[in-house]
Amino acid sequence: MNFNDPFDCRIPANFIALNQGEIAEYAAIIIKNNSQKMIESSWDLNEEYRYILKRLNEDRDTFQKEFQEQTFSGYDKHLGVLSFSKRCDSILMWSHYANYHKGYCIGFYEDKLTSSSFFGAGGPVIYPKDDNFPKISPTKEFMPESQFLATHHKAFYWEYEEEYRFTKLQYPKPFEISERIINVPDNYIAEVLIGLRADVLVEEEITELCKIKNIPVYKLVNEPFKFELVRSAI
Repeated sequence: MNFNDPFDCRIPANFIALNQGEIAEYAAIIIKNNSQKMIESSWDLNEEYRYILKRLNEDRDTFQKEFQEQTFSGYDKHLGVLSFSKRCDSILMWSHYANYHKGYCIGFYEDKLTSSSFFGAGGPVIYPKDDNFPKISPTKEFMPESQFLATHHKAFYWEYEEEYRFTKLQYPKPFEISERIINVPDNYIAEVLIGLRADVLVEEEITELCKIKNIPVYKLVNEPFKFELVRSAI
């Protein structure tokens, strides 16, 4: 995955903050979750348990680094993310994501997307006002709540986006490029908004297509004497 935010979906579980009891708990969870695979491979479970304890007690920084690399590589292969915004009139958003106001914006029915089978989880992105990552314990990394923390937290600088995102995990097979494409039915679309600087030919093409599909179309125009965009029905 390629995000313009280098920290997006790069929030790891924190091994550095674990106490001795939590280290033992984590080692036990790993052994339990992989016991069948280890038995089939003739691994000694007790020996593997002691090895994890030793690594976390003697070389925790390296363990943390290796865990992050493995986790982030897994996200890139097995996680799909679809990002929306709650706002349709953000001047910055139109500049950053709609070709400097020359493009268009599609509005969707949230309830239809939420109740569809396209995604595994959805919700608003959280923008904490401090610079700290959300706390994710390795002992809870496999819980849905922890996955949500990792995928739905971004730095406060991105708050203007008011992002709402859907995610989907696919295991054990990684996503193919074609599997990352979702064909959304026309009746999921609530409206289409055309950018302030959109070419007239683009505007005509979108308007004609939406007329055929019975989808409302609006043109974004500037509010007189204000730094503000408003919708005007076409």
